[in-house]
Amino acid sequence: MEQSEIRECVKRSAQAVGVVLTDEHAYCFYKYLEHLTLWNKAINLTAIEDSKEIIVKHFTDSLTALVSVSIQHGAVLIDIGTGAGFPSIPLKIVRPDLTCELIEPNRKKVSFLTSIIGSLKLSNVSVFVGNIEDYIANPDHKLGDIVVFRALKFEPIVKHVSSILHKSGLVILYRTERLKRASTGSLSVEAETSFSLPFGYGERVISVLRHQDSVPRGTSIMEKD
Repeated sequence: MEQSEIRECVKRSAQAVGVVLTDEHAYCFYKYLEHLTLWNKAINLTAIEDSKEIIVKHFTDSLTALVSVSIQHGAVLIDIGTGAGFPSIPLKIVRPDLTCELIEPNRKKVSFLTSIIGSLKLSNVSVFVGNIEDYIANPDHKLGDIVVFRALKFEPIVKHVSSILHKSGLVILYRTERLKRASTGSLSVEAETSFSLPFGYGERVISVLRHQDSVPRGTSIMEKD
């Protein structure tokens, strides 16, 4: 795909899930794709090689959170197991006001993250080398207004989330199906939104959770399609 085709595909794909991108956003995603494709030849960042599929399954998929929940201006977002930067870097491109903490144990992926953050000139983005337990043990770790994770099993991580989340904060899960329980651990499901990804690339559910003691009594799970 040529640069103009990629930029147009990025904009059309995002618009299909309700996110409107500017030409500047589309150019940033073009550079992201170019960087990702180049590095992917040397290290395993993604099993997907087709440009259109990367745009939909990684970029657009990451942006669905913006339609599912209102993220406050200037929020601190912590991305657990970010890999090649999903979903936090796409979210940061569209919402430059966010402060992002990327947690990733794989040093080769961390090298890529450092490179793409510099290439896109993203400010207020930090990369922590390690897993969530290592991050919690770091005395300088931040508390998030938003904690996100994607392509990770939730159950082994949920017990640690409270240690890095403000009491009023939210957890955003990227899943392929709805959660089967209204609560899990200390967290309660606040809302779930279903999406059909563009161009027939499958389904996505965004699950939003909150500390149970911060959910008003009588609050029910919201479901949107």
